Amino acid sequence: MEFQLYKRINMKTEELSHLRIGHNYTRIEDLDCTFYEINKDAETISNCPITILFTDDDQDDQHIFKEALNDSKLNYVITCFSDGVQLIEYLNHVVLNTLADILFLDINMPKLNGFECIKIIRDNPDYSKLFIAIYSTSSAENDVEKAYNAGANVYIRKPNDFKRLTKVLVDLLHNSWDKHWTFYNRKNFLVS
Repeated sequence: MEFQLYKRINMKTEELSHLRIGHNYTRIEDLDCTFYEINKDAETISNCPITILFTDDDQDDQHIFKEALNDSKLNYVITCFSDGVQLIEYLNHVVLNTLADILFLDINMPKLNGFECIKIIRDNPDYSKLFIAIYSTSSAENDVEKAYNAGANVYIRKPNDFKRLTKVLVDLLHNSWDKHWTFYNRKNFLVS
């Protein structure tokens, strides 16, 4: 089973690498609750889509997040996971040059919670460039502080309003990625 998962994920990774070098190539497939989608309606800003990992055990939140991305008109590829174990298995098998630009990560999930995922990711030097955005309903200052100290780059409280969610995503994802590492710090870590 592990070998088959590795082989299938590598096939998907190949498809992503084709996208990164500019081929017009789109494919949507379900794979063990992991899937890639490409926004075909994007007003293309660059030939290279933003690659997004999204981990949340709530299927409704996954759907709403993808709808907000579609409304944003950003050029993106998204891979969704229902728990932290799926995310870590994916990261352990992904080809390093196809690592995503950003990971949106819920805190409260079964198997591995968001804090445990951050620790695993930050302890692996191969993933040190992965931008981590906590995406949670929790507004507890304790959770915000714990996420910052664990190594998350930004903490987004899940907006209750769809238009607000779309705006938050556009503001976060539209900026140049080289600025993200210097722009988000403790002072502006929390986005709500």
